[in-house]
Amino acid sequence: MARPVEESMKFSLQSVKISTQIRKKMIDSAYLDNANLTSVTLTPNSRRPLVSTQPYGYVRDTSGLRSLAHHFELYFNRMNKLQESYIELQKQLKDEQQQVKSVSDCEVELRICFDSVPQIFFDSDFDLSDPVMFSVVLDPNEHFKVVSYKLTGYLDLVEVCLNEQISIQSDSLFAAIKQLQEFQVHVSETLQAIHGLSGSMQAIQSRHTIPPLLIPVYLRRIQNLRKVQKIVLF
Repeated sequence: MARPVEESMKFSLQSVKISTQIRKKMIDSAYLDNANLTSVTLTPNSRRPLVSTQPYGYVRDTSGLRSLAHHFELYFNRMNKLQESYIELQKQLKDEQQQVKSVSDCEVELRICFDSVPQIFFDSDFDLSDPVMFSVVLDPNEHFKVVSYKLTGYLDLVEVCLNEQISIQSDSLFAAIKQLQEFQVHVSETLQAIHGLSGSMQAIQSRHTIPPLLIPVYLRRIQNLRKVQKIVLF
């Protein structure tokens, strides 16, 4: 079915006496899409007008829109996967935070560990070679296997206490280690600067200073030069 613009153009072209070649070119659908009254009557080869002359209801090709929709579909699918992984990571982080012990729980366990260790180990005058210490801690009538088991248990308690203390003071420990490393770097830089200054001072001393033993020699030369100057002048 021909469009209204095409029918009107065909009617106007039939009423005008023009050549067959130009008429075929102007009846072509590609030309009619870009045609208006000015381009037909005056300049048939002019460009498409700024204002569209096509009738209402004309729908252009939307293949580009379909590719754009496909692009956004891929984007949304990728973002959906990222959101799912983000939610999963948040859930794992929450579970790990629930499993981590709080500082108060660590302090309670540490207090229990200290209470289970005999008080003699915390004395200021503690001496491992003192036989009284073994008599207080261990029963002399017990079998050696029982004694070994108790000593192993005490050693495990000490290790647990050390681990708890390290976990509580880990931040300050790492900060102190970092400060120590920075201090070592600063000390090494200072030593290098001192070595450079000592080398510069030695170079200056060798070039611009007089050794103490040469001072009398130079003084004698100056005196002799003065005597020669007096003899020459007088």
